This record gives sequence, C-alpha cells and structure tokens, in this order.
Amino acid sequence: MRRLVSIAMVGIIALSVCAGALAKPVTEDANKMRTNIDHGLRILGKWGYIGENETAGYLAAKIKRARRAFVIRGVWNTTDNAEKGRIFGVMKGCYFNGIIKTGNSTMPIVGLFKIDRENHTITMKWMTCHKYGWTKGKIVRAKPLTD
Repeated sequence: MRRLVSIAMVGIIALSVCAGALAKPVTEDANKMRTNIDHGLRILGKWGYIGENETAGYLAAKIKRARRAFVIRGVWNTTDNAEKGRIFGVMKGCYFNGIIKTGNSTMPIVGLFKIDRENHTITMKWMTCHKYGWTKGKIVRAKPLTD
C-alpha cells in the first residue's frame, strides 16, 4: 500500500511539473496589451528660449502610453527652417526626460511640464546642456473616439 501511494505521489508531481513547464505566463499578454496603447493624442506647439518672447520654432509629437509613463516621439524645427530634428522622451509625473537628435548629434533634454486639462494645453520649461527655454502646445486627438 505504501509503495502504491508513493508511486501515485510521484506521478502527480511529474504531471504538475510538466503542466507548469508548458504553461504560458499570464503576465506576458498583459504587458503587451499595456505597452501598445495608442490614444491618438498629439501635441502641436511652439517653443522658444527663456528671456526671449519670440517663438524659435515649432514641434509636433505623438503620445503613447507605456505602463506608468507616457512616451513622446516627434519632430521639431526652427521658424526659418534652418535646423530640424527628432525628439524622443518619457513623461512621468511632472517630469520630462529625453533626447533631441539633429543630424549626427544627440543631446539630452530634461524639463518640467504642466498639463491644463480644461484647455487641453501643455506648458513646459526645458533645459539642454547649454540652453534652456519654454514650450507651449495644444493637445489634440488625431483619431475620433469609437464607442
């Protein structure tokens, strides 16, 4: 009888190990769904340097949700089209941390931003290695909501 019980226990353990090894984790699907959320939000705005009241250029960016933060990918240019490039960064809380790519160079950029939910605007104070400035933009929805 003891031998039969021990054989049954070994069989149950072997089956549970096989089932556990072949099972697909639930967290992988949840992470894939969370990281690929596109709300269709865009930022269209202008930027300038602190101390100057004139606009130095324009920017357009797309906002995507990635877990607990927002990822921004966009383009910017100067008002005279002398310089242009790409911007990529992460927004979390009231902080922005990213990079600016211009031609062959890459510069880090950091900033503090504030979102006005009533007027759908964003205001940001940013800083690179040698310059600092402001950005004001309108948050618009590129895709209509589907019910």
